[in-house]
Amino acid sequence: MNNQDYTATIQVEKSPQSAFNAIKNFRSWWSEDIEGNTDQLNEVFIYHYKDVHLCKMRLIEIVENKKLVYRVVDNQFSFTKDKSEWINTKLIFNISKEDDET
Repeated sequence: MNNQDYTATIQVEKSPQSAFNAIKNFRSWWSEDIEGNTDQLNEVFIYHYKDVHLCKMRLIEIVENKKLVYRVVDNQFSFTKDKSEWINTKLIFNISKEDDET
């Protein structure tokens, strides 16, 4: 499969620090059912939903209040032909201030 990038921009009326802390807390925006630390460098955390999705991610880069990078280290989907298609995918969160928004 060819690499396919996806980019989304979200602007909020919050400080970069507030956005940074919210992103690190996967339980507040992805799922409360996460095992492990989502905010510690090199820690692996696990998300599991029934027999549909199992995902293990590692936080691989932190630039305080500016950037977070997570890498999918293991993944299994029950609904795709390639059950492991997310493995090595990076979730990159770049945080910047623009006027009164982040």
